[in-house]
Order: sequence, then C-alpha cells, then structure tokens
Amino acid sequence: MSVLRKILLAALACTVLRAEAAEWYVAANGNDSSAGTAAAPLATLAAAIAKASAGDTVWIGDGTFSGGVTVSKNIVIRSLNGAARTQLTGGGATGLSMTAGTVRGLTIKGYSTAGVRFQHNAPGQTIRAQDCIFTSCAIGFNGAYSYSCAPPIVANCIFKANTIGLQNGLGVNCTFLNNTDRAYNSIYTQGSKERLVNCLFQPDQTLYAPRATIYNTIFSSTSGSTVTAALLKNTI
Repeated sequence: MSVLRKILLAALACTVLRAEAAEWYVAANGNDSSAGTAAAPLATLAAAIAKASAGDTVWIGDGTFSGGVTVSKNIVIRSLNGAARTQLTGGGATGLSMTAGTVRGLTIKGYSTAGVRFQHNAPGQTIRAQDCIFTSCAIGFNGAYSYSCAPPIVANCIFKANTIGLQNGLGVNCTFLNNTDRAYNSIYTQGSKERLVNCLFQPDQTLYAPRATIYNTIFSSTSGSTVTAALLKNTI
C-alpha cells in the first residue's frame, strides 16, 4: 500500500471518528425523556452520561444539578457558561466518581467525601478537571490513581473552603483559599509524582506534600503558612 493511500485512509478514519462524536445537553428545564439535543435537553447529568459514548461531550446549562454519578467513559462534561453559572451539588457523598473523562467549568459543592474522585490505572497524564470551583467539600479533588501511573492534572481550578483542597494530583495554575484542615488543608499528596505549578495560596495555608515538587508557587502570607515538600523552586 502506498504512503499516500495510508495517509488518506488515516485521514478518512479520523473524519469518521469525528463524525461519530455526539453532543448531549442538560438544562434546568429539561426532561430525561427528551432527545438530549440543544432544542430538547435532558434534565439530569446521569441521563446524559448514560446516553453518551466515548469521545462525546455533555453540555450543562445554567442552574443547579445533582451529582452522585459515575463516569467510566472517556467523555467531556462541561458547562455552557462557566463555573459561576453551573453548580453540581447533592445526590450522594461524591459529586463525580470518575475512572475516565474530563470535567470543565463547573462549581462542585458540598460533598462529604469528595467533589471529584478520580481513580485510574492508565499510563500518561491527562487534564481531568479544568476551570472548576471546588467548595465546601471534604476533599475538592481526590486523584486516587495507581502510583505506577502519572497523576491526573487539575488546571485553572479554585479550591475554596474545603477541608482538603487537592489530594493526589498535579495542580497547574490553581488557587487555594481558606481550606480548613490545619494538618494538610490545601493539598495532600502521597506519591512522588505530584507537582504544583504556578499556584497561589491565600491567606495562611498549610501544604503537606512531603514527596512532591513545588514550582513557581506564591504563598500570600508567609507568617502562617506551613510548607512541607520534597523540593521548592521559585517559591515565594
């Protein structure tokens, strides 16, 4: 088979894969008997996840929605208008129990176990939470991954008034505000692969990451901040 033919077949395969990817919509005025389109949205995230296949996107409109759902497919769950407009709360002890997929642009609030618990054994690092606000949870994001694998990436998120903000993950461009556990109130890591990059802690925060490396991270008040880490680079 010629190289050109191989390239054309590969391009055709990619086109078919893109064509098969679907979008599902959830809205406060939706109905789980609906088709799940933008014009006829579903009412619950659980219904949308049940319909979705790997590669699909689930769009959530403005309002407050119930969590307590499991995500085992490689899908994207994201808000239409950002975390300030879309909230996930109630429905169980954990907002999203994930073994695959990505969540973007949600406020995840009030879960007694974790806002997101991500359990995986697959190699490679992937963004699993982005542009989210985690608040009033026991743990905002719990990356319960196998230590033989790379930790999940949490990017551009705010952790506010949780007990522990981020447990076991790679935090990039994240902000930690008033998380309350004084032993490890902002981030707690157990493995040696965790990192914090370009993060902000305010006001006084405790960081317990005895095997992690912390890069370019600012503590806005050093008088009450406690940092335990394997290595600090460009940290103020």
